[in-house]
Amino acid sequence: MRLQRVVVLVLRIRSYIVLTALLLASLALMQVDDAASLRGLRALAVVGIGVVQKLLGGIPNPWLLHRENELLHRLNVELLLEVSRLRRMQAENEQLRQLLGIRAESPYEFIAAEVLGLTVGQLRNYAILNRGAADGLQIGMPVVTAAGLVGRIREVSAHYAVVELLENRDVRVAVRLEGSGAEGILVWEGSVGQFALHYIPSSIPVQAGQLVVTSASSDRFPPGIPVGVVQRVDREAGSGFYRILVTPREPYQTLRYVAVLRHVPHPERRLLEQRYLSPGR
Repeated sequence: MRLQRVVVLVLRIRSYIVLTALLLASLALMQVDDAASLRGLRALAVVGIGVVQKLLGGIPNPWLLHRENELLHRLNVELLLEVSRLRRMQAENEQLRQLLGIRAESPYEFIAAEVLGLTVGQLRNYAILNRGAADGLQIGMPVVTAAGLVGRIREVSAHYAVVELLENRDVRVAVRLEGSGAEGILVWEGSVGQFALHYIPSSIPVQAGQLVVTSASSDRFPPGIPVGVVQRVDREAGSGFYRILVTPREPYQTLRYVAVLRHVPHPERRLLEQRYLSPGR
C-alpha cells in the first residue's frame, strides 16, 4: 500500500522531476567554457533526460488503470445488455411472424395479444394478456400460438385478460391421436412440460412422436388444434388402457405473443353436455 502511494506521488510530480533535471543540466552547461566539453555534456544531458523520461513513462498509473478498468467493465455490461435486447427482439419477431401464419391456416378470426406475465411451476398456472373485453375477448376463447394450444380465457376486464394455461390441475382437454383417430382426455399431473393422456385402449397401436390434437367430441376447443407430441407409451397394469406421456408443442415459459381465437363454446351444447354427460348419471 505504501509502495503504491509512492508510485502515485512520483507519477503526479514526474513532469516537475524532468523540469528539474533540465534546469540542472542547463546550469551545468552554463558553467562549462570549453566547446568540446560543452558538446559532450550536452549529449550526456540529452541521453540522461531521455532515459529518465522513458523510466517515468514506463511506470503504470494505478489510478488511470482503475479508471480504464471501470470504463471497460461498463462497456462490457452495455454490450451484454444490447446483445440480450437484440436476441429478445429476434425471438419476438419470430413469434410475430408465426402468428401471421395462423391467419392463413385457421378458419377462425383471432386477436393478437402480448403476454404481460405468467406463473409457472404451480398447481394452477395462468398468464396475463394486454387485451380485454374492449378488444373483443370473451371468457372461454381458446389461446394458441403457431405451435398449438396453450389455454383458454378464464377472466376478462376492459383491457386485460387471464389465461388458464393447460398446465393446470383443473383443466381437462378432449384430444385425439392423429393417424389412429383414438380419443382420450389429456390432463396435467404436476410435472412441468409433461401431460398424461388417458383412456386410449391398449389394442390401438400408439408410438412416440404421434401428434395429439384437440377432438371434436368437446366444444370447448375447436377440433384439430395441435396440443402435444407423444413422448412415451406404457401399459397400465390391470387395465386395458395405455398410460401415455405427452410433451406440449409450446413451452409456456417462453410465451410472449399469442392469438386468441374468436371461438366460444355454444351455450346450448355446453348445457346439454353438463346435463346428460356429467359423471353420476
